[in-house]
Amino acid sequence: MNKAYRLLEGNKVEVIKAAESKEDFIFVKVDKDFVKIKYDEILFIQGMQNYVMIFTATTKQMVLVPMKSVLEMLPADRFYQTHKSFIVSLEKVKAISGNQLVIGEHKTPISRDKKDEVVKLLMENKILKK
Repeated sequence: MNKAYRLLEGNKVEVIKAAESKEDFIFVKVDKDFVKIKYDEILFIQGMQNYVMIFTATTKQMVLVPMKSVLEMLPADRFYQTHKSFIVSLEKVKAISGNQLVIGEHKTPISRDKKDEVVKLLMENKILKK
């Protein structure tokens, strides 16, 4: 099976994703362990310089990898970068509150220039009307 590998020197952190679209997970290397994270478990991802924090309902995983690399590995139809430091799972969004998305118990920002696109992605053809 073909795999796409991203290796960052230094702390030897890897993010591995099966290249075939059938796969619904990524592996992240945290310390010496590879942790499998399914797409449907991811709430959102927060970037912090060269690190990302992957939030699920039960865990947070800090990984030394650039935000851009993570975004390239996630399916574009399920995840969207709403802010320079945040990637959200579109299916996990509970509400839009001003310039923030409510995801579980968390609130993530929406940048002003991406708000219209986010609203369109989340609500197009899904609003009940009279």
